[in-house]
Amino acid sequence: MPHSKGHKQKTKPTMNGDAHSEDHEDLEEIDENIRCCYPKGCTLNTSVELCRAVRVICNNDACTLGTYMHSECFEAFEDEILTYLRGTGRARSWSEKQRRQNIWTKKGYDLAFKCCACGCGKGHLKKDLDFVPPSPNDAQAQGGKVVKRKKKKSNDKPTIGCGSRPRRSSQSSVCSQSPPEYSPISPPVRTPTKKTKSQEHFFGESFPSLDNIEPINRPTTNGSLSFNFLKRLDLGSFLAVLPKHKVNPYHIKMEDEGVDDARPFVLSSLSSRLLSSVHCVLCSRELSVFDKYPLLDGTFFLTPRELAPCCIDVSQQKGKTQYLTAVCMQCLEGTPNTIRCKLCNKRWDGSTHQLGTLYTYDIFAASPCCQNRVACQNCAKPVVNLEQESSFQFFSEYSQALKCPHCGVSGYHCIKPLSSFETLSPGR
Repeated sequence: MPHSKGHKQKTKPTMNGDAHSEDHEDLEEIDENIRCCYPKGCTLNTSVELCRAVRVICNNDACTLGTYMHSECFEAFEDEILTYLRGTGRARSWSEKQRRQNIWTKKGYDLAFKCCACGCGKGHLKKDLDFVPPSPNDAQAQGGKVVKRKKKKSNDKPTIGCGSRPRRSSQSSVCSQSPPEYSPISPPVRTPTKKTKSQEHFFGESFPSLDNIEPINRPTTNGSLSFNFLKRLDLGSFLAVLPKHKVNPYHIKMEDEGVDDARPFVLSSLSSRLLSSVHCVLCSRELSVFDKYPLLDGTFFLTPRELAPCCIDVSQQKGKTQYLTAVCMQCLEGTPNTIRCKLCNKRWDGSTHQLGTLYTYDIFAASPCCQNRVACQNCAKPVVNLEQESSFQFFSEYSQALKCPHCGVSGYHCIKPLSSFETLSPGR
């Protein structure tokens, strides 16, 4: 549920990062096992060392999820915000350096607060610009304890101990509130479709299948063998394309997290059609599908429109139409060819998406780069005004059927055909 931007805070820093009031403050010792409060779930699974931490403050006074993040988790948090700002309001005209500088100022935070939702569900996070991490020597001098400032209230009440932090149920990634929506739909099955070895696409050549990975047979609950999916032996395919710092559980989905419906949904949908590989919707590269995360060398997403013949219809009989679609990591990373919008000549950047997982919305529609991307299919007038801060808060909203405010026609106006993109070879 969207949170109110106007939630007032009495004991938190202002938008300009004013220093905390020193009145009625004391020192409070807290246990060394500080939990990371990254809203999508800590990627390191370790306690936070204060000397390497970043402090954030939730504007919900009752929040009990903590106020510290690992510096690595905070960098990921900031990267999500920067991705959101690239397609939001006046921030679209800023340089990358300006966006980074303005995130935590009033000018930038007024645009980015939607992407800063706290895991408590009732507030938004903001970086504490006045927090200075202690040196490692200072932390050791505390005998394994860390010290933080806590403001006294006139009506102090006992706080409820915070439970374990909910981990990212990453069937999708990046920022659906602005962080993305993760939970997939339940696994339906439809009439099997034929697999083609090679599929030509408007983006050019097809690629051969991968044959350097060991296939496996997996027993199903009724004792029979399921369709052959592959067993991943290593992450060499990712290392061949990605820089080393991106080969980690944040950028690549590597394991199940709690109750996971995405992997069974994908594998059952493909096995019912006798498919063990899929094709990239952009370049037609064949992508082998694996029995465990990461599911493929790219990412899956669901879209209500059939973008290409290689899209797989996974619609429920009484539900809305949905197509399982794949994009390879080469196209997502822009390596070696980059993807450009024909409508505004801006580059489409898919590098912020998590690899090997499933998004439950159309990732091409989720971050419109220009007003033409949200134009009505009937009258060509904008269905959404991207300049207004009141535009969509969730990435998934761009994949929903919308009614044009000008002509009244309903449809998936923000999902444009792939022919509206083009590839650029290196040097162009």
